Amino acid sequence: MTHLSTAPARVHDLRFAPFQRWASLPNLAVLHTQTTGIRGEVIEVAVVDAQGKTLFSERIRPCGLIEPGAQQYHGVCDDDLAGLPQLDHHWPGLGELLGTRPVIAYNNDFQVQVLLRSLDSVMPRDWEYEHPEGEEARWRALYQPMHIYLTSSSCVMEAYTPIYDNRGGFGGMLKPAKFPVALEREGVYVDDLPPIYTALGSALRTLRLVQAVAARGGTS
Repeated sequence: MTHLSTAPARVHDLRFAPFQRWASLPNLAVLHTQTTGIRGEVIEVAVVDAQGKTLFSERIRPCGLIEPGAQQYHGVCDDDLAGLPQLDHHWPGLGELLGTRPVIAYNNDFQVQVLLRSLDSVMPRDWEYEHPEGEEARWRALYQPMHIYLTSSSCVMEAYTPIYDNRGGFGGMLKPAKFPVALEREGVYVDDLPPIYTALGSALRTLRLVQAVAARGGTS
């Protein structure tokens, strides 16, 4: 005789699925930047892998000046960046990372926009350069990595919003969690990491946030 359990079935919480998928990817890349301002350019870019190994971490000289509010936050001034290479110098290696791995970032839309803005500032001289292997090779080198990143990267903040479940937005809409709030809410250990106001420190915190949420699964 078959005995049917009367216990309620555990319902898989789909809100956690993106985090569990990201945490299982061996070739994951986690991106973060620091910038000259909200609508500025990158001054730091960091990418770490699924194990927390640094794949890329560089300060970058922008075309514009750092805004006072941004400088107050991250402590980087224009003189700190004088003489450093600009983004076009790093793009071959960074572009390959972003174009060949699944990339995630907290507030990914912001990261996308600031990278695009920075590329627009420094790459025009390269658009006119004739690649020795032809136009298709030039397109692959300059356009394709960013196109792949734009179309395939994922936003951790967006995925975390329904888990945060704060309906304090306009009309009761879900409100995204600020990065420090999400870290604190999930109990992410950060004492051994670089400061949050560095690109590397934030990238590593994003990775640990993903791992913490994935481990929590559907529990509450």
